Amino acid sequence: MNLDRGVGVEVTDAQSLKEGDKQFQFTTRFDRERGGDKQLLLEPEFQWGFAKDWQGSLSIQGLAGSADRTGSGDIRASLFRRFIEERGWLPALAGELQLDLPSGKDTRGVDPTLRLIGTKSLGEGGKQQFHLNLGWTRNNSPEPGERRERGQVIVGYSLQLGERSALVADVIREHQREVGQMATIAEVGYRRELSEQTTLGVGIGAGRGSDSAPRWRLTAAIERGF
Repeated sequence: MNLDRGVGVEVTDAQSLKEGDKQFQFTTRFDRERGGDKQLLLEPEFQWGFAKDWQGSLSIQGLAGSADRTGSGDIRASLFRRFIEERGWLPALAGELQLDLPSGKDTRGVDPTLRLIGTKSLGEGGKQQFHLNLGWTRNNSPEPGERRERGQVIVGYSLQLGERSALVADVIREHQREVGQMATIAEVGYRRELSEQTTLGVGIGAGRGSDSAPRWRLTAAIERGF
């Protein structure tokens, strides 16, 4: 039930890797935008639980297709910290700082993203969970027509199905890069533990909003611990 961003759906939970654990994640996502353009995302990511409740990650974002490829090749460094464990009525809370480094296409300056992540179990046993992700991104060197600041809200739900699988769903409401454009995306995904160290996630989604919002989305990802 440790949900990572992009493994089937976008929502993540307030759980970090255990101290000393290392994990490789590879995410692929295909969007067909409402304006007709297509975009393929390929993102390998290394994650490391370097201390109790702390997690660091490093990834590189590759974009292909006819849609805007701004940021393709950007390196992303993230620092995740769970600062409140779930107790009784109190949800688990975590924070994340992500830095997008200007190593890719048409990017300048370091763009930070801050996220507040909450997770609350529903009922006995923790097999059902509610998730809330709040994100804020600053574009330090916007091109003409681009937003300087963008927000994102994700509401998610996860249900454990037996010992090795889970169903995950979310709704995303976010600013697009262009000024005045918004998107709303609904996703549903399935996660399956193939072995003790390997998890596969797949998902499908649909969106509405501006021309750059996805009309539909397909996601597949694999995680491997070592």
